[in-house]
Amino acid sequence: NERLALLGFLQQPGIGSRRLRALKARCGAHQAAWNASPTIWREAEVPDKIVSELVTRRQRIVLDELPRALERDSIRLVTPTDTDYPVLFHQMADRPEGLFVRGTIQHLPWIAFVGSRTMSSYGQHCIDVLIPPLRQTSCGVISGLALGVDGAAHRRSLVQVGVVFA
Repeated sequence: NERLALLGFLQQPGIGSRRLRALKARCGAHQAAWNASPTIWREAEVPDKIVSELVTRRQRIVLDELPRALERDSIRLVTPTDTDYPVLFHQMADRPEGLFVRGTIQHLPWIAFVGSRTMSSYGQHCIDVLIPPLRQTSCGVISGLALGVDGAAHRRSLVQVGVVFA
């Protein structure tokens, strides 16, 4: 199943949309890429460290269990082939191959915070000042959860809506 293979890849740090597209281009589909040999992964320019981690992950992961784990947390995967995938994302050169969504993504204004992977005091100040009023207007925050500004903005927006981090 294409969706299960995509979920499997998305569990792997270092596999983002660019690498997913390269793997799909090399193999024709995410499922074929998931079942491909490490040699094929290397030919798609996946670094050796990630190839090694993928081999281990593929041996111990049960793809059929991934959707149930998401459902338990009321999370769903939205892909470019889904009708509720944001229309404007189709115009992006580096569009996400999958969005993990809790709630709805339709009919909201969206904002993404992009900055350094090394958080500065200025970056934190901007997040602390900008996120609260954005959340009060039901503006959605898009995040790749990268280190630094991107992840901090996402965490701050979740705190605004009452999500607590342990």
